This record gives sequence, C-alpha cells and structure tokens, in this order.
Amino acid sequence: MSWESTLPYYCIINQRVRHACGGLHSAKLLLYSVNFHAIPRFRC
Repeated sequence: MSWESTLPYYCIINQRVRHACGGLHSAKLLLYSVNFHAIPRFRC
C-alpha cells in the first residue's frame, strides 16, 4: 500500500458525488495518511 493508491479512490468518490448532486459539489471527507514505514513488520 502507498499514498499513490489513494488518488483513484478519491477521484471516484468525488465523481460519484458530483454525478449525484451536480454542480461544484464534492465529497465531505477527512483523509488521514498512515506512514507504513513507521509500522514494524510482523512475521507469522
């Protein structure tokens, strides 16, 4: 996973909101990015 994977989801969400609501509407959302490098790797 990386921050790059967020962009397509963000675009899809906003496109659907614009389609449903029209005009200049956009999704009301809060985006939080996790630094995966800071999370220790666990082995099973």
